Amino acid sequence: MVRVVILIDNNKGGYPLISEHGFSVFIEDEDKRIIFDFGQSDAFFYNAIKMGINISNIDIGVLSHGHYDHSGGLKIFFENNFIAKVYTHPLAFKDRYSTSTGKKRYIGIDEEIKIKYKDRFIFTKNLEKLSKHVYFLGEIKGPKPKWKNLILKDDSPDLFEDDSAIVIDLDNRLHVITGCCHSGVFQTLAQVKEYFPDKEIISIIGGLHLNKADDDTLLLTQEALSYFNVKYVFGGHCTGERGFDFLSNIDNIKIVFLYTGYYFILD
Repeated sequence: MVRVVILIDNNKGGYPLISEHGFSVFIEDEDKRIIFDFGQSDAFFYNAIKMGINISNIDIGVLSHGHYDHSGGLKIFFENNFIAKVYTHPLAFKDRYSTSTGKKRYIGIDEEIKIKYKDRFIFTKNLEKLSKHVYFLGEIKGPKPKWKNLILKDDSPDLFEDDSAIVIDLDNRLHVITGCCHSGVFQTLAQVKEYFPDKEIISIIGGLHLNKADDDTLLLTQEALSYFNVKYVFGGHCTGERGFDFLSNIDNIKIVFLYTGYYFILD
């Protein structure tokens, strides 16, 4: 049995929880406590307090990729937790930018975090077992989608080599938690199946980056969910209204709308 709590999501939960453009998830697996992503501010920390989750006792952290809306809360996390290492890809510290507003703006990890807390990270491309049932997926292979307006310092497209996910393995039934799924749903699930070839993917949980997706990306997402026979999509963060509208029309898949404070038990 694994408990999953959404500490931060774009979608609002009930008062007094805070919502923001970002994502953070608390995962409890027997005696291990794991946090996946940290939102863009200290809001996840205060939500955790309100929900009775002690951040200082978290054993392991995971950063899905190097964007501000997943890494912004790292500072307050490190200031209040002195034991957890944070797993992430070696390229997560790349300088990243967006041109979505017409101007080039920095959207990567805060420089203070990169310098002051570098020794708190474990940089790995490998599949890593974090607890009895939970794994860090490591590097996702294969060609990545090209996301409009997301670039690197030299203005080249950001190919998100660092994008990763969490896999929860419960009696050969797999649940995949994504941050933004910049690698694409098909590539992400294909990587999961490479490591767990004889196990069934039951659900994908988190951001799917479909809020501004073109028709080809939506169609490929539908094909991936069908190909891997996914039963549930728990969509949040960057899945967006466009993504939810599209996913809701796919046969044989149950869509669940995530929001700040949402929690469930996987067994």
